[in-house]
Amino acid sequence: MQAGIKSKLVLTLITMILVTSAIAVPLSSSMLYSHAAPLTSQGSWNIVPNPYQNISYSNLLGTVTISVNDVWAVGYDNSSGNDLTMHWDGSSWTTVTSPNAIQSVLYSVTAISSNDVWAVGRTNIPNTINYETLIIHWDGLSWTRVTSPSPGSYNTLSSVTAASSNDVWAVGFDSAGGALTMHWDGSSWTTVASPDAIQNTLNSITAISSNDVWAVGQTNAYQTLTMHWDGSSWTTVASPNLSNSTLNSVTAVSSNDVWAVGTTHSGTLSGALIEQYTVSMTPTPSPSPQPSPNLVATVTLNENTCLNTVNFTLQNATADQFRISRDGLWEAQLKGNATSYTETTVADAPYGYNIYEIAALMSKHVVALTRIFVPNTTLCDLNPPSNSAPVDPIAGSENDLFVIIGGISSKLPTNSLGGLVNNGYGYDPGFLDFGDNTKVASYLMWHGYLDSRFIVFSYTGYTQDGMPKGYDCKYTYDGSSFFQKQVQKLGAQIQAAVASNPNVRVHILAHSQGGVIALSYVAALVKNLDGVTPLPQLKDVSLLDSPVGGTIYNSGYLTNMVLKAFSCNTASQFNNLKEMHKLFITASDTNHRGQTASVVDAFLSGNPLDSTNANQAVVDLAHQKGITVFVAGNMNDYLWQPHGCITKPDFLSTEFIQDEGDNSGVYSRYFKSGIPDCLSSLPNLLNHLEVLSYDAVNQAVFQIVQGQAPTALPPYNS
Repeated sequence: MQAGIKSKLVLTLITMILVTSAIAVPLSSSMLYSHAAPLTSQGSWNIVPNPYQNISYSNLLGTVTISVNDVWAVGYDNSSGNDLTMHWDGSSWTTVTSPNAIQSVLYSVTAISSNDVWAVGRTNIPNTINYETLIIHWDGLSWTRVTSPSPGSYNTLSSVTAASSNDVWAVGFDSAGGALTMHWDGSSWTTVASPDAIQNTLNSITAISSNDVWAVGQTNAYQTLTMHWDGSSWTTVASPNLSNSTLNSVTAVSSNDVWAVGTTHSGTLSGALIEQYTVSMTPTPSPSPQPSPNLVATVTLNENTCLNTVNFTLQNATADQFRISRDGLWEAQLKGNATSYTETTVADAPYGYNIYEIAALMSKHVVALTRIFVPNTTLCDLNPPSNSAPVDPIAGSENDLFVIIGGISSKLPTNSLGGLVNNGYGYDPGFLDFGDNTKVASYLMWHGYLDSRFIVFSYTGYTQDGMPKGYDCKYTYDGSSFFQKQVQKLGAQIQAAVASNPNVRVHILAHSQGGVIALSYVAALVKNLDGVTPLPQLKDVSLLDSPVGGTIYNSGYLTNMVLKAFSCNTASQFNNLKEMHKLFITASDTNHRGQTASVVDAFLSGNPLDSTNANQAVVDLAHQKGITVFVAGNMNDYLWQPHGCITKPDFLSTEFIQDEGDNSGVYSRYFKSGIPDCLSSLPNLLNHLEVLSYDAVNQAVFQIVQGQAPTALPPYNS
């Protein structure tokens, strides 16, 4: 920066209050391209047809305009797994052949002229889980791949800009050094040193001139990162930030007027972040909320001694103890003045990674929680990684709370609590398996929710902060007014968990009988029944292979369900199964039991003459109140009715409500996995559990949590 020039950054924090009518833009299986005419009182946006409009999950991520008949768009084609380039010639969009590296994606494109266009991204390295930078160039006739450096094992270029044909910049991330800056001088791409720290990330870049370039992103401490190129070197420029802030895009009006936008979360504030760099403007006052507690952690591996050292710092708070677990197993409890912990690494860690959880506590209450993964390498790795690394945490995901509800015969051993696993919030291997991203909760962690809190519902109650008590499988069967009491326990446990962070977003993941409890809880919330405390933080509920239309009840059924399938021989009264049959007979249509049965009439103290008690009416009311309800079922799951599943196919309808279409907020989706065996319980049990690790279900749940339609699965139509 030039000496003597007084510069400043002005921060504008736009707080978006999370209300039930918040607008969400969901992903669709079709891509929409819109074009706007010059602005007039009659102007409008129109959908423009394109070759990939009906290709599922294909996406365009960057665009550049050269003239009215020369526009480029880039992204990826999910059907082939390759990058995608499309061109507008003034009348139509067409796909243009690109080098199509395997499992590649293009994130950004820039143009100097019609025969000088650059696009950047990343591509998978064949036969590995690693990826390298991808740069392609258009010379007016064809796209060609241009050699580019890849310093680390995981390399991504997220943005590209050009000052001239021999002065092009690209930025991103590499696992070896962090923030990645690369330059094209007219003959080759080279890395350029930047004042970064490891794990810093650059998301966007813009060039005003050859000696005036800005790049923005996020530091490894989740703070804003702004860097400037003055023609000879990159320097970090101080930028205002709140707790957990990131900048996603930058643009410039002039050297004295630069804008950057992103996201920030601090205390009870959650919203969009806009920063402006100026030289002479009067600063705009910025809000000054109290900073939230923040736990920053790093892990380093000494390959000579095979020791992992966990270093951690608690910001904006104090703690009297720290708890550390690794790969879901208890490691240590340290005093509040501790700053590090060293141990021998696991040579054969699951999937080649050690996943650490560090929790800061004050008077046994969790103040802050963080997770970090460390890939095992070379000397200390006897079992090389077989899975890709977790993606960076989604900004603000520390404010997401996932509540896991298991079904019949689930259990929570006492020795898995007290901070030993998942920092005391419970561990259900059906949903959550540290190091394995195939289970639905682990999938969410692996895809951006590593900093979120996951708690397991307990059939016997909870302690402080919603930490569950241990329970044996018998508690999933016995007790008078079984479902009503579980609804009350669930409500109380969630309220305890959100008390320390009222700004939290709650998501419920429930399987089997757990889904019936979850739907009953939603019914109690939206119809104000049984003294359940309102929970405006509840955003969505995912019911996975849950018989929300009830089950049959006879001796043969009990033999298969309890003795053969689940082997929980401590149960005796089967009150839950009796109540499930009560739910079964509330259905007014045997071909649509899930939607016409009523958890309100069967379990809760609602008005039996109320015509809005049916499950479908309940989920419609939930959507009106801002709660998305998602049902997913395996069409080959006959566990609940192993006898007569061929002669009584209406049983399948117990798992489904009526899907009301994309963007409706009420979804019922299906898949088929396994071979149904009407005479044996074991194959059907496996089919019943498949929903917890089926990839398309994982993707659909992720979409629901993101506020999108679950297009990964097709709608169920009875």
